[in-house]
Amino acid sequence: MAPPIAINETERLRVIAELDILQRGNDSQLDALVHTAALITGRPIALISIVEGRRQRFIANVGLEQTQQTRREVSFCAHAIFSDQPLDVNRPGFLGGSKA
Repeated sequence: MAPPIAINETERLRVIAELDILQRGNDSQLDALVHTAALITGRPIALISIVEGRRQRFIANVGLEQTQQTRREVSFCAHAIFSDQPLDVNRPGFLGGSKA
């Protein structure tokens, strides 16, 4: 299921560009945050990502170090930006997950 495009997409992309976060390179504070998140949750993967126009870029990454980006249409985060609630990918029925 491809994620929709936000009504305010132009504004959202403008703010991302103004923040210049994608050009900064590695950020030790963000790296520490994803390492801590992985430890606390006991999960092998923790990411901080930015959803751009056609892709999702990982700006801090534990567990997928060989992957720096994905296409937007396969991005969980492109779905998550439409809600102020956490995205539960284990929810029954989410992207074809178990309905039990």
